[in-house]
Amino acid sequence: MAGEAPEPRTFESWEEAFDYPIQTVRVMEQQLRNEIASNRDKLRTLVGASYRDLLGTADSIIQMNGQMQQVETYLGDLSKECNTRLLDKSTSNLRVWGGQVGATDRAQYTVASQLSFFRNCPEVMSRLLRKGGSLLLVAKVLVISRLLHKKLSENGKPPTIVDKIRRRLATLRRKLLIAIDRRIESSDNSTDCLVDAMCAFLLATSSSQTDVLRHFHHIRLGAISAQIEQSRRNERNILLVLQLWIRTQRDTRAIFPRRLDGALTNVQAVPLFQSPEIQNMLELDYSVHARWIGDDIKSFTPYIRHGDLQPGAVEQLVITWAQMSLSTLMSGVRDILDRIDDLVIILRLRNNVLRLWLSSLRHVSCGDKSEVLDNFRQVFKEQLVRLLRQRCDSLSKVFSTISTVFNQPDHYNVMGSPSLWDTSTITTNISSGAKEFKSVILARRHGRNDAIDVVILEYTNWLKSIEEIHVAIQSLAATRWEDNPDDIDDDDGDMLDKWLTSLNEDDPRSLNHELAEALGNAFFDLQTSVEDLVEDEGNLGGTKPILLLRVLREIKQQAPPSYNDGRLLECSIPSLQHMVARWVVTKALETCMRLTKKSSQKTIVSGRALWDGTPALPILPSQWVFRLLRRLVSDMADIGMDIWSHKAVEKVKRCLRSALVEQILEFPSGGKKINGYQGGDRHEEPVVNSKDDAVEGAKEEDGTTPSISDKRDGEIQKLFDLLYLHNAAVISGEGDQDRDGLDNHVKTLQEELHLTENMERRLRKGAAEYWKRTSLLFALLA
Repeated sequence: MAGEAPEPRTFESWEEAFDYPIQTVRVMEQQLRNEIASNRDKLRTLVGASYRDLLGTADSIIQMNGQMQQVETYLGDLSKECNTRLLDKSTSNLRVWGGQVGATDRAQYTVASQLSFFRNCPEVMSRLLRKGGSLLLVAKVLVISRLLHKKLSENGKPPTIVDKIRRRLATLRRKLLIAIDRRIESSDNSTDCLVDAMCAFLLATSSSQTDVLRHFHHIRLGAISAQIEQSRRNERNILLVLQLWIRTQRDTRAIFPRRLDGALTNVQAVPLFQSPEIQNMLELDYSVHARWIGDDIKSFTPYIRHGDLQPGAVEQLVITWAQMSLSTLMSGVRDILDRIDDLVIILRLRNNVLRLWLSSLRHVSCGDKSEVLDNFRQVFKEQLVRLLRQRCDSLSKVFSTISTVFNQPDHYNVMGSPSLWDTSTITTNISSGAKEFKSVILARRHGRNDAIDVVILEYTNWLKSIEEIHVAIQSLAATRWEDNPDDIDDDDGDMLDKWLTSLNEDDPRSLNHELAEALGNAFFDLQTSVEDLVEDEGNLGGTKPILLLRVLREIKQQAPPSYNDGRLLECSIPSLQHMVARWVVTKALETCMRLTKKSSQKTIVSGRALWDGTPALPILPSQWVFRLLRRLVSDMADIGMDIWSHKAVEKVKRCLRSALVEQILEFPSGGKKINGYQGGDRHEEPVVNSKDDAVEGAKEEDGTTPSISDKRDGEIQKLFDLLYLHNAAVISGEGDQDRDGLDNHVKTLQEELHLTENMERRLRKGAAEYWKRTSLLFALLA
């Protein structure tokens, strides 16, 4: 029962609580104590909040009491001042004074008041113009001042100050017209601001609505011309010029004739002098001077003819102005773009101008819109073509650099770069990757040096400029235009797809064609210059053809992607290869000429004991042959392996065959050992000859005449040498019809020796076999 204690508040008397067990009574006691504590806290919170409200109410009552006392004081003072009998007496006295004294001076007071009002008009106009106030209000004050001037001028002899104020008003009128022109020439002003300025112009000049429209168009055309002049110093103003041209047409349709007509109606609704703006001018003291101003001025309303400008006439004037200003706009844009040499800026301007044009088709009226778009496209295309031609023509700087390198041989090393296996390669820094190492390897592989780097740097810069053009043309094709503007007319919407096709396909295609043609002309001019240089062999002596070959190879390998002529610069390469081949052969022959001449003049054949077969025939070429070929290959290797293409090696072989006929074969045949060494090479092992060779050498040294057999042996050795050289200088693909002097000399020599067919075959086979065994020693010729 203790767990289910009853509710003490339900007992009728305290005695009922003791009918329960002690535990239940204690539980009820605890419940009552908790409720008492809770109610005490609630009462304390309620009393505290009410107390704060009570204090606030008391403060409000005190403030209201003070304010009521102050009001009662003011009302008491006011009642004392507003004595009805005193006011009636004052009014009566004023009426008597006005009838007896003021009547005689009313005319003077009227002139004085009008003059004071007239004198304050310039001050009001000047303040409004200086602070950028309403131009319409300035025009109203100007009209009222005209009326006052006319009124004051009718009174016989006006004060001299009137004429002074008139001249000041004329100056302020000019300033007002300038402010109106500045207001309407800006495209940043709202339509309401433009309407206010046009109403002010109409009041100030007493013009018609048609005159206002023509003046508006005239000012905007002048603003377009001024913007174009400024754009020559800042190309960004081109967009402002186009925006102003479009905004003029939009403003014309928005203002004329309805908006302007409504504003003029509001101007005529109230006489100018009684308009609220005039009454609120503190400088004019309207409350003081209004009673002295004549009724004709108070009731004056300007006459404005309505309805003289119909919507059809407005549209015709807009079209006429748009067509006339469009020619000025196009001419100005063309002049501005002529001064810009930055391709990126021209492309950005083209993109922005065409976007602005396409988004404003509804608001422009200039005849055939397709023709206007084509004009914009043509203007920008002309400038792009001008820039790409300029950049393509700058390829001539590459040839100028080549000429500079040729004219300053002391400043540049025109020979090849260090060997591919040079030990300096191992010191290349590869901490940031192998890019630098790769560059070094490629430079050495292709024989690049300081001279070539200078030319290639110029050519690389030119390639970058061409690549910029290529990327720019691709960006034209990738440009995304708004293909369904919300404010485009239905008629223009039908033409929009055609226009977008022209912008994204026709223009890039045309520019690619122009670029290919300009590149063709530039490379043709370069090739012509190179050919002229090659033809003038006097300027290409020494190693210059080597440099030119390497440069032409780099140019050919790095041709722009827009130029796909595989025959680029090929006309000059064979001639240059022939020059290099002739130079290297001549250098080798000059170096070996002493030994070659000395060996050729000997009548006793060195190495006769080594002949083999029956009858004995030579199986080794003469020593001067090895020396000549080794020197030739060494000189070729010094130039660089990159020069010796298959055709270049063929040129070397042809030059070698010709040189052999011209310089070596004219010497008598023969040969002997010199000081115990073959061919005078003291670094080689001495050759131990047979006893017969020693005797033959002794006879020659003693001045004895060699026998006929010795001469024949020398001729046979010479024939073997020629056959060996013939194998070394053989050109694949040549037939009997391509025989040259060396072949003819070999044939003649064979006929003179009367060799048997077997001997000839043995000699040819021996020379071929020996060349096969030794060809790797002369790998560049193999």
